[in-house]
Amino acid sequence: MTTRSISAAGSLRIAKAFLRAREVSILIVILVVFGATTIYNHSFADPLSVQQLLVGASVMMMLAVGETLVIITRNVDLSIGSVLGLSAYVVGDLFAHNPNLNILLAILAGTGVGLFCGIVNGAIVTVVRVPSLVVTLARCTSSGHRRDRRQRTSDKPEQHPEQLHQPGLRDHHRDPWIFIIATVLVLIVGYAMRTFRPARDLYAIGSDPAAALLAGIPARRRVFFTFVLSGAIAGFAEHCGWPSLPR
Repeated sequence: MTTRSISAAGSLRIAKAFLRAREVSILIVILVVFGATTIYNHSFADPLSVQQLLVGASVMMMLAVGETLVIITRNVDLSIGSVLGLSAYVVGDLFAHNPNLNILLAILAGTGVGLFCGIVNGAIVTVVRVPSLVVTLARCTSSGHRRDRRQRTSDKPEQHPEQLHQPGLRDHHRDPWIFIIATVLVLIVGYAMRTFRPARDLYAIGSDPAAALLAGIPARRRVFFTFVLSGAIAGFAEHCGWPSLPR
């Protein structure tokens, strides 16, 4: 077999693997919609317009990663929006009292808020055995946070320093950083879901929880971890994408 035929066979295998990927159909639809919109309005494909579209979608991309992990296990996390808002308020309040607070510490604090909310959700779902739909709609993790945030911020607006706004707006060779962060997160989680057994166990839990337990899968531990990860991502995403969300 010649070198050219070996190269052609390798290229054919790569092409087949690419076409078999489930995400390809979504990508094709996005490209078709983008192309049709560009034909109708040529300014839609302007680099600045594309950058704004990417920045605006990046926060939802990150939230979708955590929510997807929860949904795969046959649960749901309806509290991510409230966790997002609570994390913003806590960090804003920290800066109101400590204007010179380190940016990294602020992001860690916001992520910690989301992590705590995820731990509470996961513990109630897996230990107390309350349905996730009820838990994530509860006042302590959803509507209560939202009302409390509105009441507290009615007289005192959130205080976010300019440095905290920059990750979503600053470019590196015209690539918005927040989109890069969101894309890396999606790729890492997608690779883990295809490769590592603990991540693939989530599919088994969602398909048949009883069978997963009989197979020796620690279902409670896996479900708990998905809620924790979902909350942490929601707390982190708020501060990466602060400029792209309406206030």
